Formats: sequence, C-alpha cells, structure tokens
Amino acid sequence: MTQSISGPGLPSGNAARSLEAWVNTSVDGDLLGYGGPNCNQYFVLALSAGNILVELGCGANYTFTPSYAIENRIWHHIVATWNGTTLTVYLDGQLLGSQAPSALATVAANFGVGFEADNGC
Repeated sequence: MTQSISGPGLPSGNAARSLEAWVNTSVDGDLLGYGGPNCNQYFVLALSAGNILVELGCGANYTFTPSYAIENRIWHHIVATWNGTTLTVYLDGQLLGSQAPSALATVAANFGVGFEADNGC
C-alpha cells in the first residue's frame, strides 16, 4: 500500500525530524520520506545494497552500513533523526552512526510510504 500526503505537520527547512520504519524485506528501495523536487529539498529513508541510505537530493545520499543483513525477510526497526546539525541512524535499537550534512532545506510535501516520495527525483 502506498499513500502520499502533504501538509503543515511535516517538518520543513532545517527543522528537527525523525523517520522510522519497521521493515521485513528482501529487496532494495525507498521506505518512506517526503520533500520537493530540488537539491536538498527532500528527506527519504531507503535501503540500497545492504545499506541504509538517507537521501537529501541531487546525489546527497548518506550511507550507513550495518554489521548484519537487513534485507533478509526478518523484521528490523530503522530510525533516521536530524537535529539541525547531525544525521543519526539507528538499527534495531542500536546506534548505527552519525554524519554531518550541510543544513537541510526540506519542503513539507509529498510524504510517501513504500515508493519514490521525493517527487520523482
């Protein structure tokens, strides 16, 4: 099932936010996220080649590599948080890592679950 929403309840700009998902999959792809079509305007949580990605737009993908497989048809809990300066990812309740992208300019639109939520970019 997929759903797309927009609205003032979504954090925008450089505001703090978290995305989280329970996943049970054997394939790569976008899990959930939202934003606009331009560089640094979206915030998407995805799986790619065994890694967890947080995609911000125009190739600004931040990769977090777990020490075990997550695309293995077992339930896993993934959380990505942004506090205004640091992007942090957790897997199954354990810190996976932190990175420091430049400030975000996320647009509060096109929230999607299970499909390309970043307006087709």
